[in-house]
Amino acid sequence: MTTEPQRIPMSDDEPDLCRATQLFFDGVGFETRTTTDALETLALAQSWEPHLIITDLYKVDQMDGVEMIEQLKADDRTRGIPVIVVSAGGANPQRREQALAAGACLVIAKPFDPQELLQTAKEARARAPRPRAGALDARATPAQVTARMATTESSASG
Repeated sequence: MTTEPQRIPMSDDEPDLCRATQLFFDGVGFETRTTTDALETLALAQSWEPHLIITDLYKVDQMDGVEMIEQLKADDRTRGIPVIVVSAGGANPQRREQALAAGACLVIAKPFDPQELLQTAKEARARAPRPRAGALDARATPAQVTARMATTESSASG
């Protein structure tokens, strides 16, 4: 039985950091995509159904990390995706509190240890809410909703 790799987009204004983090995570069995564009990260969160998102706090293209987290948590499709912030601003208590208040599960200050980030990612995934058995999560497609409704109706009538 093959297990699907955990999908993680990473959004940061430092392309070299994105690439190094991607190489590390891909090397330990994750599937990562990197971007310096917060809007692209939001689109990935909606279409790619990631298991976790890693983002910077400071401006990533059109918006900063706090704004991006707020948008993720305001959208039913992405609300349940854990977000880890990795940022030089993570050392600033006010910025840390803003990120956590917006919905980040953890803030790690740069520079960071990749092994620590990996462990943190695994822990965040383990704590993430899981849909009930047989329930559809907020990212279900219309076809999945229709199929689930048909199954429920046929079970109730049969």
